[in-house]
Amino acid sequence: MMKLHLHLYTPFSLLITVSHALITGNIQIVGESLSSLGGIQYLPGSYVNTFPRWSVDFHGHDHDDDDATTCDASSKHIQLIPLEGTVSSDLEQHQYVDPTSNQELWWPSDLKTLQMRPSLDFFVKNGIPSLVMAGIQIRVPPESSMDGKEWRNFGRNSQPLASLWTSFQMAVEKGFRVETFYGRVMFETGSVGVGGDSKTSSDGVEYVMDWKNVAEEMNHHRNDDDNHDDAKEKELNGVAREERLFQSLKGTRRAVESMGELLANLDYASPLSEGMHIVSIPVNKEWWDLPELKEDEEGDGYKLVSVGTVESDVKDLLKMGNDVMIISGSSLLSVDVSKIAAGGQSDYIPNVYKPLYQ
Repeated sequence: MMKLHLHLYTPFSLLITVSHALITGNIQIVGESLSSLGGIQYLPGSYVNTFPRWSVDFHGHDHDDDDATTCDASSKHIQLIPLEGTVSSDLEQHQYVDPTSNQELWWPSDLKTLQMRPSLDFFVKNGIPSLVMAGIQIRVPPESSMDGKEWRNFGRNSQPLASLWTSFQMAVEKGFRVETFYGRVMFETGSVGVGGDSKTSSDGVEYVMDWKNVAEEMNHHRNDDDNHDDAKEKELNGVAREERLFQSLKGTRRAVESMGELLANLDYASPLSEGMHIVSIPVNKEWWDLPELKEDEEGDGYKLVSVGTVESDVKDLLKMGNDVMIISGSSLLSVDVSKIAAGGQSDYIPNVYKPLYQ
């Protein structure tokens, strides 16, 4: 049976963590422009906890077009939306817990579906972007919430953040894109992968992760046809892989353009004009259902990662591990997805979350 983290909705964890998010350890900063400063730089997790987080929403004809898969900065209004629990404004804001985590993504058992989409996140200081990071936006879709609305902050550990950031210059390099993968345990003797993915089980067998590209998996499910012969299926998979790569490049480039447009139109009243902020821009407009958690799988669930890189094969990069990721100047978000106790059954849930769960 899968382990339930029953401590999520205790009065201590929900109320005390209003000011203590689960950013653990140090954020690592890499990139060619930092080599002259002595290689890897670090930001304390406790410091990153204080950064307000924002997401960008798009309005306009192009974004609503069913044929559009990426978010285009041109000819549309760009709206900056605060992430509840990270931007202090009023009493209601202070009832939200900080949802940020660089280690875990918690899935309350009474939420039927969670959805994700890849993003490119920016560290902005006084209106200037200096660092970028691979991101993943998570939401409770309207059909899964009790009030029929979308929720981004649905409790602790509900909005992941990368642990490995890279220089802004990397984002404008040719071939830079964001790709997302999920990995389940595959028992065999193997090499060490991302996040120390080679470990020893109770019977002494090492395991590694079986990585699957999220976009490819979504495309595969849409086009699944039992009548395909092996040759035809291989051809279709190759076409899908090329299309996925093209969309990743296109969407990442447009996210950079969107950030440029957003900052070009800043005025003194904008919250981004002063201080340090993290701004998340979706790489594509489509939301994908998170893979279901299997009751019989080993451990607490699966690993969800987002990688921002110029390297040609992200799956190989994941298998080679963190050291190679750092050397390549890539950005990495890696969290463990696990099932937790039902939020609606808690007697201590803050009032702001009751419309979602009760």
